[in-house]
Amino acid sequence: MFRKIHKLSGGLSHDPPVPNYAKAAPELRNILISAGRNASAEQRLQREQRVRSAASEFVAGRTGFVEPDPAWDRRVMDLLEGARLADMDDWDEDVVTREGGCGGHEVRTWLAAFAAQRAVGRYTVDLSHYEIVRPWMTGMAIMRAETAIEEKK
Repeated sequence: MFRKIHKLSGGLSHDPPVPNYAKAAPELRNILISAGRNASAEQRLQREQRVRSAASEFVAGRTGFVEPDPAWDRRVMDLLEGARLADMDDWDEDVVTREGGCGGHEVRTWLAAFAAQRAVGRYTVDLSHYEIVRPWMTGMAIMRAETAIEEKK
């Protein structure tokens, strides 16, 4: 028998200061697509400064960003742990943004990783850490999923 193990970490609920592509003007959409992938050093520095400034304002309580939501994060982690992945099928963009912030869509990567793990077989999960990291404006988790697999002879 061998074990298939995934160690997953990353953000759950969070609302970073990023433009909304669907609502952006055409010029900004072009920047988001082209400059986002091949940003100059100056553009990267400007983006970093905007994010740092927004995080400082958030920590000081002076923004309208969505707070990280431990209850929503726990719901996501419970669904992943219980292999109830299909329960997330109806979560449309508006629901995720409202409840998990615009960065909450990163749970799709968690979902993909757990779906891959589930495709191998039943898994067990160990949540090794969860914390709201206010300077990052994010609910963060570290989980470990393990599947025992019979070796074929």
